[in-house]
Amino acid sequence: MGNVVAKIALLTTALAPLVLVRLRWRPRGVRCLVVTSNSPNWEIYVRDQWLARIGAAAVVRTWSERSSWRSTLAVRVFRHFCGAWRNDNPAVIVFHGLRRPYVFRFYEAFSEVKAGRPQYLEELEAQMFRALKLDAGIRDAGT
Repeated sequence: MGNVVAKIALLTTALAPLVLVRLRWRPRGVRCLVVTSNSPNWEIYVRDQWLARIGAAAVVRTWSERSSWRSTLAVRVFRHFCGAWRNDNPAVIVFHGLRRPYVFRFYEAFSEVKAGRPQYLEELEAQMFRALKLDAGIRDAGT
């Protein structure tokens, strides 16, 4: 009996943020959460290459401003799905119903670009844009 209660509690905890996303964001056409920062390594690239394409389908939070974050749905979703990781931004959380969202973490991919290996960023971006059902065309990742 205790095992069943524990499973129900775990399921409820895991589903709660997704139910709220579906109720609050889905009607507005929001399909993802983008968390980025003011880093010169990717700030302009994320704005010009991702956000320009994703548009209103994204809720955006800036990690560099996290000291002033209130406990909004976006912050709770980010902490629930990304918060326990180091190097967790830029990150894009793509929602698909009540199933666990796709989480794309780009910190390492941008590090690879700096090391002259843009293919890692290009592949991760392609996966992200496919998950968002957007054109997977990739632009110059030379950051």
